Amino acid sequence: MFTLSVPNLFRFSSFRLDQSNFSRCISSNRSLRNIMNNDYTPIISHVRKKPIFITTPVFTLHSDTIISSLYTAIAADSLKRYYELKGLEVKLSVGASEYGALKVKSILGRTDLNLQEQCKNISDKYKKLLDAAMVSYTDFIRTTEKRHENAVEHVWNRLIENDLVYKDKIEGWYSKNDRLFYDEADIKEITHSHSGKKLKVTNYTGRPVEWHVEERYKFRLSKILPKLMEWLKDYEEFINAPNSLHGLINKIRQGLVEDVPISRPRSSTDWKSNLPGETEQIIDPLFDAYINYLTVTGFPWSENNYNKFCPLDIQICPKYILRSHVIYGPALLMGIKLSPPKKIFAHSFRQSRSNAEPFQVINYYGADVFRYVYLAYVDSSNSNKFSNQNINIWYTMDLVNQLGQLIHKCLSSQLFPNGPWIPIFSKNTNGIPETDRIIHQALETLPDTIEKYYKKLEFSKALKQILATITLANKYFDKISPIEFVTTKDYISMNRALYYSFETLRITGILLQPIMPDRSLKLLNILGIRHNEHKWEDAKFGKGWPILDNKRRKWAPYLYYNLYPHLPNQVDDNVFANKDKK
Repeated sequence: MFTLSVPNLFRFSSFRLDQSNFSRCISSNRSLRNIMNNDYTPIISHVRKKPIFITTPVFTLHSDTIISSLYTAIAADSLKRYYELKGLEVKLSVGASEYGALKVKSILGRTDLNLQEQCKNISDKYKKLLDAAMVSYTDFIRTTEKRHENAVEHVWNRLIENDLVYKDKIEGWYSKNDRLFYDEADIKEITHSHSGKKLKVTNYTGRPVEWHVEERYKFRLSKILPKLMEWLKDYEEFINAPNSLHGLINKIRQGLVEDVPISRPRSSTDWKSNLPGETEQIIDPLFDAYINYLTVTGFPWSENNYNKFCPLDIQICPKYILRSHVIYGPALLMGIKLSPPKKIFAHSFRQSRSNAEPFQVINYYGADVFRYVYLAYVDSSNSNKFSNQNINIWYTMDLVNQLGQLIHKCLSSQLFPNGPWIPIFSKNTNGIPETDRIIHQALETLPDTIEKYYKKLEFSKALKQILATITLANKYFDKISPIEFVTTKDYISMNRALYYSFETLRITGILLQPIMPDRSLKLLNILGIRHNEHKWEDAKFGKGWPILDNKRRKWAPYLYYNLYPHLPNQVDDNVFANKDKK
């Protein structure tokens, strides 16, 4: 279950909303009240358990977007796994936009191929990459599927019914890569670094534009603008975007947003179906891609299915397509009388060239390590540092020398000459000893801290906090030196020293599950933690290690080497070529 806090529409807690509370919340929130009075499908038609619906943009079959799409999918999957640990049902959609035939021809460098088949091959490769990265999506949508074409046709017919599209001649600065027309104010001139030629590029993506004229249908964005402005009134509460959103919102508030093309000429692709009643027009890829969020819910759906999945709870997207997710997409939903998304997260990550090919990294280190370094170290400031060498440095520094070492120390056979043993927390009558106070407080507060970071998709901060706690536990272990208590047979002191170390492994093992699902599960299994004790609520300090017989302790110290083995310091293509190395 989850809570929809209506005054702050897009945060989750405990979903208790009776009729009186619902009415009171509506009357206290003008934005929600106005939205619900403007022919929207109600956000909550009646009180019921609703799955959380997380969406990611469809991969556009361009080689320069696959890494960004993968980053988005891993972040979304980690959020999904977090909510599942909280006991919630979650739907996660991913997919591929098989639209740009001309772009695919350019990528392949050939024109004698069956493009539809080649697009399917590229989509399948992306799907295999998601599977290799352990992205647990519930739906993979391809925009050439019949179900998607049905959804597009239904959306189009509803727009026609609501007088929201009209045909017009389009001319202006057009980016082939972004598939968008840009206003003059959004264009700047630069000098090409190699040729010295003057080029016009967009301020948003830096991609080149050229003057272009063609006939298209337009979406009456101006007609939706008042509702869009009302929805965006308190946008800082539900749109988390890096720096670039204020100028866009100001343009909307000033009414400077014009009607936008929603179709394009038939000649732009080889296979996309025509719009209803048209022979020379097809849906614009920008809107085609956005409608996939409806397709995966079964749209056009019955009322029951709609209430189960919609409205969209969380959209995660790269910053460079923020305009379509903040303006065009929500306006489209409003235009067909549906509610806009509750929460939008935009990230700045866009990786340029790297020698770290995802499949190779996953095969060599495993999906968990790949996911860890992606979310811990790759962001807008250092995305270009995602190299084979740096991955090995990060892996060794964090997972081998910190988490791996703590596992190795705690499970050392020298500490357990008589076999596995259950640590029991015994609170001193005078309170927590000074030597234990820092680690004790760190473990007690860690779950709440990590939960806040996960909900904000601040995975880098979450992982740094977890690593800091593991580092603290390593220092605590070395300072206490439990091995000395074995010699003196002071088992009470040894128990106290080991308890915090084992609790660190148990708690961090639970908290790391969303990002490192495989090795976290193995760690918890080594510790003997039952599967029904892996939930988020079980990460509370002191909840583990009940007094049971020794048969429950099944850890094996040698398993440490399978979890976080030392790997060569110099990682290059020759190392990856060694298929025997895992």
